Amino acid sequence: MEYLADIRRYYQLHQLSAPSGCSPAEIAQLEQQVGFPLPDAYKSYLAWMGCDYSGPLRGTNCFIDQVLDNTAYLPQLLAENGVEFVLPERYLAFYCHQGYWIAWFKLPKEDEDPPCYCFGEGSTEGVDTTLGRFSTFIARETLGMIACCMSQRRARPWWRFW
Repeated sequence: MEYLADIRRYYQLHQLSAPSGCSPAEIAQLEQQVGFPLPDAYKSYLAWMGCDYSGPLRGTNCFIDQVLDNTAYLPQLLAENGVEFVLPERYLAFYCHQGYWIAWFKLPKEDEDPPCYCFGEGSTEGVDTTLGRFSTFIARETLGMIACCMSQRRARPWWRFW
């Protein structure tokens, strides 16, 4: 997928080690657990960085063994925040940051690069239905986190100012 090529170039540019991906068997097992084929864009993400617990997305529950828990958590998060949004009958919450921000797409897949939805605590808008496609979302998140990590890496420690 083209969006992964952009992320790979960014990894190379910043001399980051390649992320840890999932095996085809792990991806097939997740498809079996959710009961539907997963979108190609999401499977490509899983294959390249779906097990990269020490990479730029560390601290975010977006890895293959976390998505089922995210999916179970989504209705609870919406209810706790009084959000009246009718979730589709089936969906996969592929991204949950610190338990207050969550993103998902519908199942069965609408498209090989499905539209995504999100909710974040404190939002006055409720569910954001304008998040864009999965590939756009994951590229933006990954590249943003890499940029953040790189700026922190370049920052001088406070003791070197003296």
